[in-house]
Order: sequence, then C-alpha cells, then structure tokens
Amino acid sequence: PNGPYIVLVLNGEQGSAKSTAVKVSRSLIDPNTAELRSQPRDERDLMIAARNGWVVAFDNLSSIPDWLSDAICRLATGGAFGTRELYSDVDEILFDAQRPMILNGITEFATRGDLMDRAIVLILPQIRDEDRKPEAEFWKEFEAARPYILGGLLDAVCSAMAQVDDVHLEKLTRMADFAIFATALERALGWQKGAFMTAYTSNRAGANQSALEASPVAAAVLAMDLSKEWQGKATELLAKLNSQVGEQTTKLRVWPKDAARLSGTLQRLAPNLRAVGIDIQFERQATLRTISIRKVPENSVISVIASSKQHEGGNSGVNTDDADSQNHDATHDDDVSSVIGHERDDTGVERVLRDANDGDDADIHTQSFGSDDCDSEVRI
Repeated sequence: PNGPYIVLVLNGEQGSAKSTAVKVSRSLIDPNTAELRSQPRDERDLMIAARNGWVVAFDNLSSIPDWLSDAICRLATGGAFGTRELYSDVDEILFDAQRPMILNGITEFATRGDLMDRAIVLILPQIRDEDRKPEAEFWKEFEAARPYILGGLLDAVCSAMAQVDDVHLEKLTRMADFAIFATALERALGWQKGAFMTAYTSNRAGANQSALEASPVAAAVLAMDLSKEWQGKATELLAKLNSQVGEQTTKLRVWPKDAARLSGTLQRLAPNLRAVGIDIQFERQATLRTISIRKVPENSVISVIASSKQHEGGNSGVNTDDADSQNHDATHDDDVSSVIGHERDDTGVERVLRDANDGDDADIHTQSFGSDDCDSEVRI
C-alpha cells in the first residue's frame, strides 16, 4: 500500500520468543541471511540496511538514542540521507528508502512520542516451560506451514486491495493510509467490522501513556497546579518546573537545561499531553514568545479513544454520532465494561466513565475474531 509504513515494536521478558517472532515475520516476506541485526552505529548504517532488504529488523534493543529514533521515523515515512562519497572530496551519494521495521527488546525502549505515533507495540506473553519445544522441531513445523501462511497473507492482501477504495474512516489517525488498508483487511481475515480500529486506537492510547511515563518533563507538567491557565515565557516555566521537581530530577541527562530545550521538549510532548487533557499552546508576537498551559474545560472528555463501529451502509468508520460512544480503554475487567472517557471533578480527581459493553464491541486486551470459514486471532 502507499503511504508510511508501521514500526512493529515487540516487548517482553526474556524467553518470550521475541527474536523468534521477528525471524518468523521477516522470513515470510523478506528472507535474509542476517534476519536480525544489532543497533546501527549511525544513520548511514541504517540506510544501508534499508537499501539491502525490504524489512529492517533490530534485535534486543535496550534503548534508542534520539538520533536513531528520528531516523526510524524518517525511514517509516520516507526520507533521504546524503553523505560524501568515499574516496571523493566533492561528490555526494544519496540513500533514499522507505521500509517497515521490527524492533524488539525487554524494556520499553521506544519512548519518544513521534516514534510511538508510528508504532504498534505488542507485549509478548511469558512462555511456560511445559509449552516450550526444541528449536529444530519448531522450525521444521514452520517450514512445512510457511507456504500456507504466505498464501493466506497474499489472499488477504489481494482482498484488501480490491476493497480499500471503499473504506472511509470518519476519524483518521496519524498513520491514516495504514489504518485504511488494515481496515480493508477485516473481511478477508474474518474479523468483526471495526475490530481493527478498536484495537489500534487502544494500542495508540497505551503508547501515548508510555511516552508520558518516560518523560520527567511530562510528569512535572502533569503535577502543575492548573486550576487556572498558566502563561509565561519558557524561562519562567523552566524555573517553575525546576523548583517543583527538585535537584535530583534537574540533574538527569534528559532534563532540559535551558529554555530553548524545554520548548523543544514540550513541542514533542504536546500531542501526548493533549490526549490526557493538558493543552499547550506556543504563541509568538514579534519578539515576545509565550507558552500557555491549561486543562481542557471541566466535564469534557480528556482521554478519547474513538469507537470504530461500522456504518449501516457497510463502510468502515469511526462512529462519532454519540459523544458517549467511545472506545474501550486498554484495561481489561471481568465484566468487560467499556471505557467511554475520563473527566475531572472540582478537586481535580480524574474519574473513569464506563458504559455497559455492547455485544458488537471487541475486547481490547485479548479478543478472537472469527467467522464460519475463518478463525483468526488478534492480540494487542
């Protein structure tokens, strides 16, 4: 499909078959003698890896430096890298590529909001000892099943290509082309209508929360007293946050040391904070630059996961007819109640708004979707 590619991020404890999952995924569509690679040393190495394969896979990451996070974003959406040609003083060589990527690691290594916005994050479950099998036996079974798996995937893609022009989503996400094409796959894979967007929006909400939890600046902003709107210069905001968090936090490497870095950090965090009810605006008037921070109006929904129900006409879409018809939260309760939003009361305490689960809705945590002739499972 046209448009940006998704970044698949696999997390899980050691022994949860993260590397094996990456090998299986890549070997189906892009067999390579080096199916897994270590973290690249620089952007040049990343682009060379992309030019020599259709899928880029990095194994056992513990953290992602800022330059690599930005480079992965460019590679997902398409970008070029220029450098001096070897053994030449004036000639330049350009590397231009756009590739899907698979990253895996034990810890939550992908934390920057712009990367998380392009990613699907899966946490692989623990494998019990009694469920393990010798690797030679596993790969033998996989090789026997490989042509059938690939054939099924190709059938699904062909079906989606025939239907993708008929898919119309009322609410588009950042990765709009990916969301539309994946929604077109629903019928071919036997999923319930709207199942993909239900799971995808929930996954994005979890990724947004991870991005906030990984940032000490986000934590400081969330702890501010915003009973009334705060407005001022970046230097004033930095001084306020410094006094609020204490010396131990300000000595962290990721803590902004000047106003310019704070502004840059807040611009990256603005979409994530807005999703939980904190609106940040940057205003420029001649030489005066100010930042305003406020809570969204009381009793308004501050954490919205759109419900992705189908229209009666048959097209996929997000149902926004009813403000209370919002999607599930990533939380999984015994009664599988539906989280329709959040609100804050007069004391600033956030309450979770729930509604009875609709029989047509999908369980976000783990849900099987099937039809009479197809039995598929989606785990987000």
